[in-house]
Amino acid sequence: MALAEESSNTQSLTNFREDYPLKEIWGKTFPNETVQIDGSAFIDGTFDNVTFRFDGKAPFRFTTGRFPAHSKFSVTSNNPVVVVTMELINGFTKLGNPSQNNQPNEYK
Repeated sequence: MALAEESSNTQSLTNFREDYPLKEIWGKTFPNETVQIDGSAFIDGTFDNVTFRFDGKAPFRFTTGRFPAHSKFSVTSNNPVVVVTMELINGFTKLGNPSQNNQPNEYK
């Protein structure tokens, strides 16, 4: 069972407006690292064995990202609301695809 609640520290919904000023990161390769994605626009990036960290503080965007065939990735968060949301989506995905029921959870 998971619980989520809004606290006084919750980010404003204005952070997720359509014209949010994202920090652009062009053509960077991220090998074997944790990549904080809040507030960033990744353009022509390569992501090789990375953990994406999304804490729900700001939107993000990927444009023409590359994931090598041998590469793996996972998603993590320090925000309990984001973690619960990822667990919910993962649970529904497993319900829709019974062959995934014995797979380890990729969310941390």
